[in-house]
Amino acid sequence: MLKTFKHAIDGILWAFRNERNLKIHGVFATLVCVLGFILNINRNDWVALLLCIAMVISAELINTAIEKTLDLLHPQMSDKVKIIKDISAGSVLILSIIAAVIGVVVFVGYLD
Repeated sequence: MLKTFKHAIDGILWAFRNERNLKIHGVFATLVCVLGFILNINRNDWVALLLCIAMVISAELINTAIEKTLDLLHPQMSDKVKIIKDISAGSVLILSIIAAVIGVVVFVGYLD
């Protein structure tokens, strides 16, 4: 079981070291957490923000896995591969936008 966790952590670390978008999500996640501590947000708001962070990062990890798999299986870009990659990236975009909206809604309540 420990090997399973090690492999998962290795994958997460690899992705954060090598994928630009995960680095960007990581920076925003860190900023959200710092702001949450500064504003002393309540437990429910922490839950909402942490769920958003987890969903966006997880979606980006899945997107990365899809892209790497397609690059391996189809090194030559095709219209079908492009569509699959675009759809996968689109799912991350939707989650990121909704997470940002939720972040704004949470933090605006503390800035009044």
